[in-house]
Amino acid sequence: MTQSNGKPAKDWNELFTLKHNGNIESFHRECQQLLDQAQTTIEYKITHIPKDTQKRDIAGLLQPIITDIAQLPEIEQAFYIDVIIDHFKGTVTFKREDIRREIKQARKRITRNREEKVEILNDRLIRISPALDFVGGIGYLTVPLEVLADGEISRRYYLITSDREQIPLSNTDFFQHSNIILKSEPNVLDESRWSSQDIRKFIQDDSQVDPVVIFIDIRETYKEYLDFRESHTAETIALWTMGTYIFPIFESYPYLFLCGEKGSGKTKTMNVAEKLCFNAIHSSSISPALLFRIIEGSSCTLLIDEAEALQYRKQSDDLRQLLNGGYKRGGGAYRCEPNSLQPQRFGIYSPKMIANIGGLESVLETRCIRITMLRTKDKSKSDKAVIERGVDWGYLRNRLYCFGLTCFPEIREIYLKEAPRWNLNAVSGREGELWFPLLSIAMCLDRKGYDGLYDRIKEVAMMKSQEARDTGLDDWSNALLLALKVITLSQETDIQNRDIRERMKEYFDDDSAALTGRWIGNALTRFKLVAERKRTNRGYCYTIKRKTVEDVIERYGV
Repeated sequence: MTQSNGKPAKDWNELFTLKHNGNIESFHRECQQLLDQAQTTIEYKITHIPKDTQKRDIAGLLQPIITDIAQLPEIEQAFYIDVIIDHFKGTVTFKREDIRREIKQARKRITRNREEKVEILNDRLIRISPALDFVGGIGYLTVPLEVLADGEISRRYYLITSDREQIPLSNTDFFQHSNIILKSEPNVLDESRWSSQDIRKFIQDDSQVDPVVIFIDIRETYKEYLDFRESHTAETIALWTMGTYIFPIFESYPYLFLCGEKGSGKTKTMNVAEKLCFNAIHSSSISPALLFRIIEGSSCTLLIDEAEALQYRKQSDDLRQLLNGGYKRGGGAYRCEPNSLQPQRFGIYSPKMIANIGGLESVLETRCIRITMLRTKDKSKSDKAVIERGVDWGYLRNRLYCFGLTCFPEIREIYLKEAPRWNLNAVSGREGELWFPLLSIAMCLDRKGYDGLYDRIKEVAMMKSQEARDTGLDDWSNALLLALKVITLSQETDIQNRDIRERMKEYFDDDSAALTGRWIGNALTRFKLVAERKRTNRGYCYTIKRKTVEDVIERYGV
């Protein structure tokens, strides 16, 4: 476009002024008209094939264009089919069906090219927990370390193995070569529990740690702060603390339940445990939903103080679910991911220490070793606070890490091959699940020079197991069995609910108004006491054999 003096416009600003008189809407309309009239890339490619091209050559020229069309929606494919037919109209005749067939074949080729080579790896992969695991005779432990990379400080995770290797989790070559995969992302909250200097010493030094010395130091550390009436209490807690560094080798791991009045040392015990146990955290300010994720990612030792709500069935359902299933290997819980709304499984197996005054609900208490705490008479211990600079906690933890990565094979061997042959009378079933891990560690220490430890812990296990059996049934269940023992002395048939209820009342101070026929019926079913049941106009009548009642009484130690 030229100016009034016949000279061309020298730039876009001048052209805009001359053609549109500075009107931006006029400029937009012209731009839209140009866009509407412009050809698409595919349309341009089609229309630029000469119409006089030989028919045998057209197929080769159209093939890459057909491939592009095959990746478009059907409505756009129909448009370009019309463009092809119109462009070659009068020179070459194309049928729509033929072009659609070519598009379909092109789509199949694209799909085949996009398919990845798939290899099923399920049987080859070794899955390990993200923080602590022992698989194939090798121990794996994840630690977060602060590193300087490209001038920036960042936090990175490393695997420390019992083969004394330090492997960055970003090292995909290692994982491909070893067929190892993490079950989930690591989530270790505290970066300072095992220092990089101590890790280097472990990697470079082939020397073995002495687990007996470690045990003695841990036991004496607890005794420095706490006043236990029985000497075996400090030994039990020390063994349990050491076990938190190898608990995945066991099929189950007991909880410690600290029970006692105010001022008896429950919280202080947890404060010491927080310094010593594997990835220990207090749960007081953490929601149950977050605890599921933390345990999954860190295999942490969970410390639950002032857990009064746990003695009631209807409170803290999520936390109770976590605790009821988390003492056993393979224990898990399912939660819905808030973003994807997809169910996700979280591993909840980890060591846990619980403290309260009132006691625990009966199901949860069967997962626990009960430690009864009493107020100390030693003022020096009651006044001694657990502080970071009070003890070289890092030095103690370093040796515990080394213990876990070097001593686990021998303890695992004892647990798998020798523990099943132990004849410990009362220590069987659920009690065996709780005590065999600690007894296996005690036997290992016994063989390394700490004579008598295994026998002492065995006596404690038998005593605690007997106590648990004696208190294993609630008062109503005990009364039911005792009442039936008396009733079946004189009759085994036509026993009615009211007969049982009246006899049970002899064992209570109140009138037991809440003791219903439904409860009695359920209890009889639960203990498998009924040989025959029939309904009459007086209600249910039962046939209950005296021999069966005596068998149940013996089993439960009533």
